[in-house]
Amino acid sequence: MTVDSARFGLIVLTVLIILFIAACGDNSESPETDNSPSSVVESLPRKGSAIAPGSLFEARIEHTATLLADGRVLAAGGVGRTDVELASAELYDPDSGTWSATASMEQPRHRHTATLLLDGRVLALGGKVAQSGQNVAEIYDSASNTWTLKSPMTTPRWSHTATLLLNGTVLVTGGRDGPAFWNTAEVFDPTTDSWTTVPGMSVARSQHTASILPDGTVLIAGGNDNAEALSTSEIFDPLSLSWTAGPSMADARRAHTANNFADGRILIIGGRKGSVSLSTVEVFDPDGNGWSQLSKMDVGRRGHSATILDDGRVLVAGGGGSVALNTSEIYDPFGDVWSRTDNLLGPRRDHTATLLRTGNVVISGGRSGVFASLKRTELYDPAAGSWAVRAPLLEPRWGHLSVPLPDGNALAIGGYGLSGQSLATVELLLAPSRKWTKTAPMAASGRWGHAATVLSDGRTLVTGGVIGVSARLASAEIYDMSTTTWISVPDMAVPREQHTATLMSDGRALIAGGWNGERSLAEVEIFDPATNSWLRFDPLGHPRWGHTATTLLDGRVLIIGGVGADDLPTDTVEKFDPGSGTWSSVSPMGQPRDGHTATLLPDGKVLVIGGAGADGQSLDSAEIYDPIAGAWTDAGVMVEPRRRHTATLLSDGRVLVVAGSKDGVNPLASAELYSPFAGDWSSAGSISDARWGHIAVLLPEGEVLIAGGFGFNTLRTVEIYTPAGGGWSSSDRAVKLRHRESGCEAGKVCIV
Repeated sequence: MTVDSARFGLIVLTVLIILFIAACGDNSESPETDNSPSSVVESLPRKGSAIAPGSLFEARIEHTATLLADGRVLAAGGVGRTDVELASAELYDPDSGTWSATASMEQPRHRHTATLLLDGRVLALGGKVAQSGQNVAEIYDSASNTWTLKSPMTTPRWSHTATLLLNGTVLVTGGRDGPAFWNTAEVFDPTTDSWTTVPGMSVARSQHTASILPDGTVLIAGGNDNAEALSTSEIFDPLSLSWTAGPSMADARRAHTANNFADGRILIIGGRKGSVSLSTVEVFDPDGNGWSQLSKMDVGRRGHSATILDDGRVLVAGGGGSVALNTSEIYDPFGDVWSRTDNLLGPRRDHTATLLRTGNVVISGGRSGVFASLKRTELYDPAAGSWAVRAPLLEPRWGHLSVPLPDGNALAIGGYGLSGQSLATVELLLAPSRKWTKTAPMAASGRWGHAATVLSDGRTLVTGGVIGVSARLASAEIYDMSTTTWISVPDMAVPREQHTATLMSDGRALIAGGWNGERSLAEVEIFDPATNSWLRFDPLGHPRWGHTATTLLDGRVLIIGGVGADDLPTDTVEKFDPGSGTWSSVSPMGQPRDGHTATLLPDGKVLVIGGAGADGQSLDSAEIYDPIAGAWTDAGVMVEPRRRHTATLLSDGRVLVVAGSKDGVNPLASAELYSPFAGDWSSAGSISDARWGHIAVLLPEGEVLIAGGFGFNTLRTVEIYTPAGGGWSSSDRAVKLRHRESGCEAGKVCIV
């Protein structure tokens, strides 16, 4: 056995071995520490943006970020990298994507509040310095770029709330000062620079939320009373200066988020109960004066951000439990469903998230691990793509094939099963319901390494492959979707696996190359469905397996790369002309590759992505073949090197690349997009289950379904990519992207 075939066999053997083995808190409000060696990072690839936002001048956590009337964002205070409270402030300009220093506050502070007043000024209140609460009040005027001290609060406090009332005054509730937790409340009038003490809440609360309701009253929910997290709520009436007990939430919680829906309801997400971060979600309906439980998040979060987007969906980013998370989720209130969206560049919690007037979200600061505060800023674009989990396959499988049927449904054929056995089973994807159902199994007792193509009459031809570990097949069979049955056809002349089967413009199927267990094959056969027979044709100029075959717009078939006769990846390319039945050489690729993908672009060019190079390492390069010029051009650098991935042409002309492996065994979860129009790469988020050897199906609505694969075990999980679900960008990753600049693009959301 030669080197590369041995390498592939070793990969299969390794997977089989893995499959065999698989078969056999407290109430303190001090900063949460991370006792693990490193924070949780699911994946690092980023969503690119035309303008990637720059970094803060100073790293900061537990600061405030306020959207000003002119569209800029004011970040103020917090704790820096030396664990010292900050008085500094800076301004984010979404037009340029840059931060600039502005006047500092009079009082260093963190865990304070910042409230935008009706006249456009910003009121900063209270906060913490060391272990002492502050009663200092000051107002920032963006027109004069100044902070002005105002009358202090009657009570020093941090982790309180400050809510702008309909009459322009500000209600301050609860909080704490050292060991003392407050139930007190007071109201600030910015026109008279005066404070008025109002009746206190029924219980002391810190890390609670305060939300203004449509009638001008204020809902207080949850928090911590120094003994435990609270489930209770109460409502303040500014007209009568009185409190009314509200209904209790299903879960006691503190350090949660609260958002106002356009219909007046209040959305409560996550938080903390004892040492447990919560994934639960509830909504308060002021009309019915009651709480309802909603679908849970994928993971528990505290110290996260929650932002209502312009389309009504809710973006939840970062946070976590004992460690910070880099994951993000999107909540759709219309369907009460959660879906994954692009991951943050790195883990963070205790950050801020601000919805910009452009519709984008900017995230700034926060902590990534134990105490480290962040300078990095990221921008979220709601128009990018997102992932969601859907109904799984009926049985786990990898190395199976995907065949799109003329009616919009698709087949998943054969592959490896959970215990490493070759599968004969076939599943039918019902595209409208996104669910799988059984259909007739193949006549062969199992196949992997096989090839399949849909014939002109809608039937599916399946050829070759392997049963078990080493029994190569010459057999072929046809699936008829009208009768849901398999029909045997004559055997090929040569048993083979890792070959290609390609429908030609004349309705015949071209079978090329492959591996017979001893050598790479050059043999070529053509199946004619009209006569139900095979014909031998001139061989390939270069024996190969693991290559790709793409039908060009002129009807010729382009064979690219693979493993050659020397058992090493090859850069050779050749073209088959169905009219003359002959092969011709084509200019070689820029580098050898196998385990790559080849995608026909709308303009007739072919995009070749990734694979393994001559040294056996996965490639992050891509190149494009122009059949008119007969030449190759560079297509940039992917965010991450990969092989055994999938590449799917989207309805808008972009190409979605999903998962694969960096080393041939360990799976990837990342996805990325190639834009032939801009000639650049960007992250497309991450799937829940890392995998390679999966299938990708383009659905009639333009979504892409990913099914099965290997991810340290054989998978049956299914995920769907929606092209308009949201993605992140940051200047920290801009060096990996082509044609990128610094800053936030118009219409995007930046997180600080």
